[in-house]
Amino acid sequence: MRDLRPRLAALILTLAALAGPAAARPIRAEARVAAAAATFAATQPRLAAGAATPELVYTWSVRWLDAQRDQPLKGKALAAAARAHLDRMIALETAVTAMVNAGTLPTIEGAAATYYRAEAELWVERKGKR
Repeated sequence: MRDLRPRLAALILTLAALAGPAAARPIRAEARVAAAAATFAATQPRLAAGAATPELVYTWSVRWLDAQRDQPLKGKALAAAARAHLDRMIALETAVTAMVNAGTLPTIEGAAATYYRAEAELWVERKGKR
């Protein structure tokens, strides 16, 4: 199935331009979230193919969470966004560990993935706050 998030982000940016500066602020925030989510999704097959690093996957997950924080999300919604980032980092750590064990990534990448997960756990404990 085709990922429509990049097109959605472009549509949101177009609508923001048509709506004017005051109305554009919330739309730009949504566009940032959509663009970060789409870029994160695009890193997944690239990592599996060896064309992206685990750090790139991590970076786009953090950017996605930061874009959500800047909307700004509060309370349960912010905590849920942090939990979603943690889930992404758990999946990343699992994939990286398998790649390290298979010899396709160096051991240092496994240590970095453990850091990414631990950082995400800390943010969940803080209910989404840094």
